[in-house]
Order: sequence, then structure tokens, then C-alpha cells
Amino acid sequence: NLTPKMLEEGSLSVSDFPDYFIENCEKPELFVSAINSELRSIIYKRQYRNMFKENLSAAYSNYADLYLILKNVSAEIGSDLVYDRKTEVKVQKFLREMEVAAGASAFKDKFGRLHIEFFGDCNDLLSRSGWLDKLSEELSLRLCTKENIVNDRLTVLEAEPYCVSVGVSSLSKDKDAYNGDNGKFFKTDDGIMYVILSDGVGTGKEAEKISKSTIRVLELFLRAGIPPEMSLRILSDAMILKNEADIYSATIDLLCIDLFTGSAKMYKSGASPSYIKSGKNVVRVKSSSLVPGFKTDDDFQPDTAKMHFEPGSTAVIISDGILSCCRSDKWLMDFIKETDLSSPSDAAKKITSQCERVGGRHDDMTAICVNFDLRK
Repeated sequence: NLTPKMLEEGSLSVSDFPDYFIENCEKPELFVSAINSELRSIIYKRQYRNMFKENLSAAYSNYADLYLILKNVSAEIGSDLVYDRKTEVKVQKFLREMEVAAGASAFKDKFGRLHIEFFGDCNDLLSRSGWLDKLSEELSLRLCTKENIVNDRLTVLEAEPYCVSVGVSSLSKDKDAYNGDNGKFFKTDDGIMYVILSDGVGTGKEAEKISKSTIRVLELFLRAGIPPEMSLRILSDAMILKNEADIYSATIDLLCIDLFTGSAKMYKSGASPSYIKSGKNVVRVKSSSLVPGFKTDDDFQPDTAKMHFEPGSTAVIISDGILSCCRSDKWLMDFIKETDLSSPSDAAKKITSQCERVGGRHDDMTAICVNFDLRK
């Protein structure tokens, strides 16, 4: 008869038993203590089984993702690169005219992007003033270097027609030395610009540690060529495993821009709204998904928005501290609409300053402005 009460409250006391039972029980306190001890043991076992089931599911999901990664890598290794004989001849002629004792080969990858690989005396080539601009002029194509000399080889790539400039402004709660908001932006060799903002759960040192770790892991996945959707799913599964010991999670804003075409995707997980400005038009991009690391009945799926950036477009990405000072984001929408955002650093500072002036510092606050334009 006491089972429902016992399961609901998690324990029993002597007063919960009827008198006729207590009168016939020689040591009721010890009896109730034994019941409560067994009940705690059952609850812990159930919690452990549920946690083990979640962790097992996360591990299975990670193995499935790793299989897809390896499958994609094997397909990429097996894909044919397109040899560009015409360009190679022009580059070799350029080297002879420069009197540089180096060789070169030219090819196009699966995206149609030109690669030129120099081998031999690459240091001599690098020492020549303006060599890259001269080669770009010779090929009627803007070029950029991929990396420094590696194993006596230097790689030059076809430069993207578009570029971005990024401005970041961040204020910590109560002028604390720690900030739970952290951001990162970088460009990969395939011409994709990634901008990440993460807000660790809570504030202070632990929140800063979580957001930095989230960004570092996500960056490693993306730089390794793992697609954003899969990178976020693996990250969420890793957080589920980490949550076995403590609450470990952070919001994620991820903006991916193709600098060859201007096509873009924004991924949001538990994050505040973002804003895309094109001309005088401002579009709000909202999120309804949970932060990664909290398992639901379905697989983790971040909110995804597809868009196309025109030259002069700007994306504004914020943490929730920016909106905590007001009940609505109307002031921010008006600011973005009426303000010249051509200087992303100034625009980001104005947003955090306005927020602090209106509502003070109730939380860590970060604003990131991303300007998209033609490469000059």
C-alpha cells in the first residue's frame, strides 16, 4: 500500500505506516531505514541503466559517423583529379623566365578549383618580390598560397572571388576575468569560411572552459573535412558521454559561407537569434533546438537555415546576454537596419556598449558581425 508514496517521495518514515503494523514491529526505525536504503539502491541502478543506455546509444552513433567519415575519405582518395596541361605549361614558362630552378604541376580538384604545386628550389621562388601577383597576371586568375613549404613543395590555389571581414566584441558578467562566451573564425582550403560562437552553460571559469573546448573540438572536425551536420552530431554525442559526471554543454552558432558562390548555411543549437542584413532588409534567424548534450527521443538535430549572401551583406551573431537587457529585440533589429555595418568591429562594439548602457551586465555578452563582399 505504501509503494506509490515511496516511489513518489523517494523515502518513507515510521509515521507513514499504520498503527497495527508498528505495534507488531519490534524495531520499526531499523526496518524503515533498511527499506529506504534498498530503495536508494534501486533508484541508483535504474539511473545507471538509463545512463548506460544513453551512453551506449551515443557510442553506436559515433561509430556510425566514423564509418561514414571513412567511407567519404575513401571515395575522395579514389576520385580523379583533373590534370590541367595548359596551365602547367604556362607556369613552367613563367619559372624559366624568372630563372627559378623549380618544377610545377597543375590540376583541378573535384570542385573545379585550380591547384599549382611547385617542387624543387621553392625558397628561391618565394624570395622573388611580387612573384605571386605576376603569376596571377600571367594566368589571368587571382592566386593565393595554401601553406609554407612542406617537404620541398609549395602549393598555390585559385583565390576565392569573395571575402569576409569579422568584428567581435565581448563583455563578461560583472567585469569578471572569465567569459563563458567564446568565438572563432577560420577559412579552410576548400574556400569555406566558418564562424563559431559558443556560450557555455552558466558563467565564470567553468563556462569559459566548456565553450572553449566546444569550439576547439568543432574546429578540429571542420578543418578535417567532416561535414558540419556530422561534426555537430559527434560533438553532441561526446557531450552526452561527458555529462555522466556533470552538466557539460554549450550553445552553438555555426555560420558556413562558400567564398566561391556566396551560398551559406547557419546551424543553431540552443542559441539566440541571429540577423542577416542585405541592403535595408533584416531577417531574423531563430532557434528552437536544445543545446547539444541533452538527449531527446530523436537524434540530435540543430536548426538549419540556408541563405545566399550578396556583396555588402552582413550577419550579426549574438549570445543570449545581448538580449537579456530587454524584453524584445526590436532595438537590435532597428540598430542593424539603420546602422552602417561596413566596419564590423565598430558595429560589434556599438551593440555590446548599447546593451550594457540599457541593462547593465547581467550575463556574458558577445556580438559578432560578419561582412561579406567581393575580394578587391
